This record gives sequence, structure tokens and C-alpha cells, in this order.
Amino acid sequence: MKYFKKHHLLFTVILIGTLALDQLTKVWVTNATNLPIQIIGNFFRIIRTENTGIAFSIPIPQIILIPLIILIIILGLNSLRKEIQFEHPIALTSIAIILAGALGNLLDRLRLGHVIDFIAVGKFPVFNVADTAITCGIALLFLKWKNLKMR
Repeated sequence: MKYFKKHHLLFTVILIGTLALDQLTKVWVTNATNLPIQIIGNFFRIIRTENTGIAFSIPIPQIILIPLIILIIILGLNSLRKEIQFEHPIALTSIAIILAGALGNLLDRLRLGHVIDFIAVGKFPVFNVADTAITCGIALLFLKWKNLKMR
């Protein structure tokens, strides 16, 4: 039981921490008056954009997009549930940051009707902390997949 609680605490702290970081950075960018901020010349900047589409700003109406995001989260977690040892710290961390990223962007869509993106790197589409969390969580799962298999 102690093991179970310890891992639930890890999952909860990572999820809430990542979600809080995402939402706080979006509030900061929304209220910032000194944008854009040049970090490394024109290559790495902090700017503010509103993304009404999905990945890479591909346009999809919100009425379709929000249920689609929720469905993908549910199906994805259900699929992973059958394949991964969720008590493993790497699995917990991966799932927590993926879920936090998905929830962060979903909260924006429900609250604002768009996602706030602000990290601009080169010619890559502008992204945010939630996008980074999703990408890192998926990459971490793929890197450690063999070690996390149940069967």
C-alpha cells in the first residue's frame, strides 16, 4: 500500500507541477508588455500567438477539435494501460507530463477558444510548455518502451 501511495504522489506532483508551469507561463506571456523577447537573435524568441488549430496550426473547428482531443486522450491512455507497467517511475512520469500537456492545451481551448503559443525556435512552428511536455513524455515512453512492457 505504501508503494502504491508513493507512486500516486509522484504522478500527482508531476502532473500538477507541469500543468501549473504551462498555465503560469501562458499567463505571463499574455500579460507581458515587452514581447517579443530575443533570446538568441532571431533564432530563439518569446512571442505570443493564438493557435486555433491543432498541431502546427492546422485549422479544425473547435466544436470538432475539443471532443477529438478528449477522445484521443481516453483512447491513448486506455491503450497504454494494457501495455505499460504504470507503477514504473518512468511510465508514471511520461504519462503525467503527457496528460498535463494535453490538459493544459484543452483548458486553453475551453477557456479562450484557442491555445497560447509563445516559444519560437527558428522556422519551427511556435509552441508552448504543454506541447513540450507532450513531446518529451512521448519521447521518454518510446526510449524506455522495452523496459516498461508488461508482457
